[in-house]
Amino acid sequence: MTRMNIMMPDDLSEYLKKVPNKSRYIAEAVAERISRERSKHLRSLLADAYAASAKEVTVVNAQ
Repeated sequence: MTRMNIMMPDDLSEYLKKVPNKSRYIAEAVAERISRERSKHLRSLLADAYAASAKEVTVVNAQ
């Protein structure tokens, strides 16, 4: 575990004052954000690979 000090907007801070386990809440939120970003990156890689594969198929079929 690592202890961190963070800055955040006042409205978020006010909301978090009502959350019983702030550390867990923030950790879960960050983990969810990281998961979404990784998924987005993987979808992008798959789309690029699909596009490259489609170009290869087009070139082979054209010959």
